[in-house]
Amino acid sequence: GDALKLSDQLTLAPELEVGIIYNSLDNASAGGQIASVSGSFTQVPLLANAVLNWQFSPNWVAYAGAGAGLDYSFLSVSSAGGIGLGATASESDFAWQGMAGIRYKFGSSELGLGYKYLAVQPSGLQTVGNNAFMVSYTFHF
Repeated sequence: GDALKLSDQLTLAPELEVGIIYNSLDNASAGGQIASVSGSFTQVPLLANAVLNWQFSPNWVAYAGAGAGLDYSFLSVSSAGGIGLGATASESDFAWQGMAGIRYKFGSSELGLGYKYLAVQPSGLQTVGNNAFMVSYTFHF
C-alpha cells in the first residue's frame, strides 16, 4: 500500500481530501444586534493529511491524524431583516484539521466511527470551526 510501515501495528498514511460543507443561514449578529437572514455559507476544503493507524487487534484499527491546506468559502445572503439583498462573497483561506476514530474490519469491509475538527483562518476574522462526527462503511474491491 501507500502507507509507511512504522512497526507491525503502526502505519503512517498520506491522504488528499476534498469535501463540501453546506450551511443555511437563519440569523446573523453584528455589533451585538441579531437580524433574521436568509442565505447560505458553503465551504470546499482541500487538505493534505497524515494519518497514524494503530492495528491493535486483527480486526480493530484506531487512527489519529492532522492536515493542512486551503478552504474555499462562498457566502450568499438573499435577505437580511426582511430586506432583499442578493449579496455574495467568496475567498480562499488557510485551513487545518485534526481527526481521530476507530474502524472494525470484517471480510472486505470496514465499519468506522470518527471525529474531525476543521478550522479555517479567514483574513481579519476569528477562526471558523466545524465539528463532525462520522459513521462510515467502506467496501474494498
